[in-house]
This record gives sequence, structure tokens and C-alpha cells, in this order.
Amino acid sequence: MGKRLTSQNKAKDANNPILVTPRKASVQFKIALEDALIAPYTFKKAKAEGAKGFGEFIAKTVGKHLSITAVENPYLRTDGPHGAKNKERIGEVVRDMYHFSNGSRQFRVHGYYNAQNYFCLCRLDPNHRYNFK
Repeated sequence: MGKRLTSQNKAKDANNPILVTPRKASVQFKIALEDALIAPYTFKKAKAEGAKGFGEFIAKTVGKHLSITAVENPYLRTDGPHGAKNKERIGEVVRDMYHFSNGSRQFRVHGYYNAQNYFCLCRLDPNHRYNFK
């Protein structure tokens, strides 16, 4: 099976006590708006079904205080051309973009995780019109 390099999973440095962090399993899924949504996938352009779909997504995720893992397992869409994660330039930064459903075939939200592990919303796509290239 190969040699194990170390059995240590805690650092001796008090500033960084854990070397391997189950980030997604222990961190609560939260949504943030760090910038304006990307046009035309905005709240202004969303019709009633878009607002309803977003409300359902919030209720099923943030409203239930789920972890990132608990949200990604049922709602993260992995069937894009690059799987679950796509590279995209947002402002001056290239981000790993993810897209989630609310359990329905049509509704999607697109965004990225920031340094504080918030899912930063970039697109509201109630009719699943945006396709990653």
C-alpha cells in the first residue's frame, strides 16, 4: 500500500493546531453578496418563479443551518463540462465557480467560495439558461 509519511495530524504550533481540516463538513453553508450580480442573471430580471426558486434554495440550505457538505451532496451540480467546478474571471480574479440547484431541474444559482467560506452569489438562473463553456 505504500509507506505512511506521518501519523501526525496536529501541528506543534499553537497558531495552527490542525493540519487536516474537514472544512466542508464542519462549516455552516452561508450565502453572501460581495459584488453586484452578473447581468442578466440578477434579481431585477428574475420573475416570480425565480424569486420563489431562490427562496426555496435558501429555505433548504441556509434556513436549515446545514454544513457545506450537507448542501453540496444533494444540490451541487456536477454535470457541467468541467464537473462541479469551473474557472471564471470575476472582476480581476479567476475564481472556482460552482452552481447549485434547489432540487428542481431548472433552477440554478452560481457563485464561488470566498476566504471566509461564504458562498458568494454571482448569478440567479431560475430557468437554467446559463451554460459554462
